[in-house]
Amino acid sequence: MKQTISVKTVDELLQQAHFRDSFKALPKGNTFKDLSTIIIIPIPGVVTEKKFINCKKCKEKNEYDSWSFQGLHPIFVEAYKRLVKPMNVPILEMMPAGYEVGDAYNKAIEMILQNPSLNKFKFILTIEYDNIIPFIPNTQGPLMMLYETMEKGFDAVGGLYWTKGTPSMPLIYGDPKEDRKTPAGMFKVRHDWKPNDIVECNGMGMGFTLFKLDLFKDKRIKKPWFKTINDHSEKGPRLYTQDLHFFEKFRKLGYRCAVDTRVKVGHLDFKSNIIY
Repeated sequence: MKQTISVKTVDELLQQAHFRDSFKALPKGNTFKDLSTIIIIPIPGVVTEKKFINCKKCKEKNEYDSWSFQGLHPIFVEAYKRLVKPMNVPILEMMPAGYEVGDAYNKAIEMILQNPSLNKFKFILTIEYDNIIPFIPNTQGPLMMLYETMEKGFDAVGGLYWTKGTPSMPLIYGDPKEDRKTPAGMFKVRHDWKPNDIVECNGMGMGFTLFKLDLFKDKRIKKPWFKTINDHSEKGPRLYTQDLHFFEKFRKLGYRCAVDTRVKVGHLDFKSNIIY
């Protein structure tokens, strides 16, 4: 006996009570989220040769001293390979090599803004070569957590990590509710953060940090966006790394940033192989 398939329009289906109730139960609104992201990983140099550890056994195994060249450390590579990225959206990786880190970001972002295809992306994710991206069990992963936090009204969101050495301090700077008149007040190290929290701040490191690309289209944020400053004047010293140079301008214009303390990022000291 030949079987036929009945094809009904949506309007016809809605005339039936059970279909009508099912459609009413569907969430309203557009569920698509543009998570298109350009990942920038500055590499301070290029590997030209492998420098072997001074031992016969290491040479036989083809092992080499990973910090003796300015490339990507194997621990970094393994952690990056585990990073879960959003599906079905454009993801582009840029690895400017051989520049000071601030210059690398400036050149990469300038290139993005000048390219009609690239400047349509939604986000920029900065990852630095000595930061180890965490694997967080039973979650969607650290990047997806940053996207989630960004939806709470922030323009930049980063993971939590510490300075190298002793004492090691969290790279969370300043409380927006307190003094912002001086660099010392604006970028005071925060020790009042809690685990598994969203901490709004005035600045942070850029080892694993998500930015809205539109920030860099704001003409009020003067170039260079990122610059290391060692300055002394009558007002006192201004000693800024490239990230705080950007966040000073960013915060004065009313943009908001936060550190997601659920995302604990490692900070690798190449010489000691200690991860802070």
